[in-house]
Amino acid sequence: MVFSGCSFENALLEKTSFIEVRFESCDFSNRNFSDSLFRSCEFIDSKGIGANFADSRMIQVSLKNCNLDLANFTAVKFDTCTIARGSFKDAFFCGCTLKDLQLSKVSFIGTDFSQTPLKGVDFSACEFSSIHVSPSALELKGVVVDLIQAAELSRMLGVINKECRCIKNPSYFSPEGIATWVCLLC
Repeated sequence: MVFSGCSFENALLEKTSFIEVRFESCDFSNRNFSDSLFRSCEFIDSKGIGANFADSRMIQVSLKNCNLDLANFTAVKFDTCTIARGSFKDAFFCGCTLKDLQLSKVSFIGTDFSQTPLKGVDFSACEFSSIHVSPSALELKGVVVDLIQAAELSRMLGVINKECRCIKNPSYFSPEGIATWVCLLC
């Protein structure tokens, strides 16, 4: 089944099963898909700003070029899913299960991963900054990131890089007040 260009206004979508469904250029912003099942589904060039997927299951789901900023994925079980070229800014992935999640060129800025183990998830080809985790930060154990992301995560954990020579360190300003080196790590 293919939904193309649909807006899903006034549709009751919670506790629904979607099997082998393709959502193409759809807008499901602020729609409630909570407690639903998505199996072998594709979301392509779609928008779901503020959509609610809480307590749903996503099995063999592909999301390509989708904007899901502010979406709620609390307690979603992801199994063998792929997300490419999407945005999940300020979205909620709290208490999720992430099994075999493949990511590429996805923006996770300000995203909340509280109580979601990120072990083995590779964010190195994504924007991954200003994220939120629980105070213990146990979610980050085993997460895969690049050097810049690792530096940001270390700052988030309160680690201080003594070797840093960035604009935050006034000893590295020229007499004219111009930074002599800009650090990408702090």
